[in-house]
Amino acid sequence: MQLDLFSPPTDNVTVYDPEPSGSAVDITPSRNVGCGQPVQPTVSHKAVLSGASPKNLAEALAHYGEGVSTHPTRVKIRSAFRSVERVLQRPLDQIPADPKALGPLLGAANCAAGGIKPRQWGEVKSLVNRGLRDLGMDIVAVRDETVLSAEWEALLNPLDRRLQIALAKFMRFCTRSDIAPGDVCEATFEAFLNELRERTLHAKPMAAYRQTAKFWNRALAEQEAWPRVAMPEKHDERQYALVWEAFPSSFNEDVLAFLATKEFGDEFAEDYSPRVRKSTTKNRREAIRRVASALVLSGKPVEEIESLRELCKIENVRTALRFLRARHADQRVTEGDLNHIWVLRVIARYWVKDEAATKAIIKLASAVGPDIESRRGGMRPKNRELLRQFDQPDNFVALVDLPQKTLKRIARKTESSYNDAVQVMYALQVAILLHAPMRSKNLAELELGHHLIDFGKASRRTVRIHLPEDKVKNYKSYDAPLPAHVFPLLDAWLKVYRPLICPTPSRYLFPNSKGELRSRDSLAAQVPKFLKRETGLEMHLHLFRHLAAKILLDRDPNCIELVRQCLGHTTTRTTERAYAELRTDPAFLALDAGLREIMEKPIMRAPRSKGGRR
Repeated sequence: MQLDLFSPPTDNVTVYDPEPSGSAVDITPSRNVGCGQPVQPTVSHKAVLSGASPKNLAEALAHYGEGVSTHPTRVKIRSAFRSVERVLQRPLDQIPADPKALGPLLGAANCAAGGIKPRQWGEVKSLVNRGLRDLGMDIVAVRDETVLSAEWEALLNPLDRRLQIALAKFMRFCTRSDIAPGDVCEATFEAFLNELRERTLHAKPMAAYRQTAKFWNRALAEQEAWPRVAMPEKHDERQYALVWEAFPSSFNEDVLAFLATKEFGDEFAEDYSPRVRKSTTKNRREAIRRVASALVLSGKPVEEIESLRELCKIENVRTALRFLRARHADQRVTEGDLNHIWVLRVIARYWVKDEAATKAIIKLASAVGPDIESRRGGMRPKNRELLRQFDQPDNFVALVDLPQKTLKRIARKTESSYNDAVQVMYALQVAILLHAPMRSKNLAELELGHHLIDFGKASRRTVRIHLPEDKVKNYKSYDAPLPAHVFPLLDAWLKVYRPLICPTPSRYLFPNSKGELRSRDSLAAQVPKFLKRETGLEMHLHLFRHLAAKILLDRDPNCIELVRQCLGHTTTRTTERAYAELRTDPAFLALDAGLREIMEKPIMRAPRSKGGRR
């Protein structure tokens, strides 16, 4: 049964019958006693069931009520359900109990926004899993304690640690299903994928399957005793774009000419427009490929797409948008889809030079989403949502304390490893972004003595971040001092931990193992993972800039000039357009203060006259 997660709450919540007919069934799981044996129940509590599995967490919670259940961890399970309700910000009767729907919800949840630490959130999900299993739902335990059969154990032992961890889940599945290594076939892999989807709370079952397939096939290539069957690596359903070779050569030539003109345009040409950066060129190229692929997959013959002019025809834009919208479960045009339309608008105006097509594209984009002209600047909805994490004061403290706590934790070790050095590197990057909120590209390219300038000693020491005009997006130099409490972390990184990563001399502050420039993409991917693991916060590197604006405007809503200088904007107009909405909370606080002042002010009444009249 498909559940409507966004339907209004209903009062008709099914509650389990506390006194069902027949004897109570005890279904608490225990360790398997033998290889391939099913999980056997042990005596721990009375499961009170009405014969039907719960449809939502409200029904599951009703079973664990006082006087209804004798489950030994009843209180913890009830608390876990309430924690899920707080984090997801939905009533329990709107949160499905079906693992296929519940798993992605729990996986995408931002536990920090609900004031829950990552380790606590893991315990919450484990308790929810147990609570549903003990109600009779067919869900695999979070900690699968199935003992591997002797045949699978013999295959697992020779593998390196990484392969063992990656393949243990599949091997336990085969053991539970009484499937020997020699009996593995393609149907086994399909059954494993079905279990991930239907019987676990895994947030991304297809991604987990593809990861297992990758390591299974690696073991197949490395181990002679491995079962001689390859695990099919499923196609990522999100990938739909065709390769460039699928399109006519004239189309590819037109795309390259457009991109080259925008990146290396003639400054003295009459129709010259400001050049764009390489990253913008890369994004535009990908957007063109996706729109063209959407058009082809919608039924248009690929040979008819001979130039960019064909993409800008309004009927083709509509067709591509319908395809992109149909790919989303909620049938809406996303922010990414609108970014593609923005590229078409640029092509129509500056390359095809068709003003009618430009206006038609803008009108269509405005009908399906925000006005395309008004989207220039300002925070995206996702960023506004991420900033709400910091409505919890504990999250602010966790982020600010993270760099120093990381250094203290690792400095206590008698001997530091490569992984310890990586942790210190991430901690220093977080500290720099907190006090000098620059863009990720600039952080990755910091050079010692050129961008990181260190003068003086002891109390007279100063360390500054200096970015010249040619390194900044708006071609305006950026200069920011680092506070003294960051110096110990910086010194520890340069003297102790950086040599563990890069033993050779390098001019970069954060080099790779060869002393060369570290990948910006690696930086943008790994630091958020570090933050998520250590604090539970969902952050990307650019969010540090939004956070700096929030901190300053919360302290003083009128300090827009300070925000401009801190972020390196060219004009306050840019800053106003981006962060005017961050003044909303201070505005309402001022309103509340004004109302309180009115309420607390004594009412002055006019004196009565001697005759009893005023």
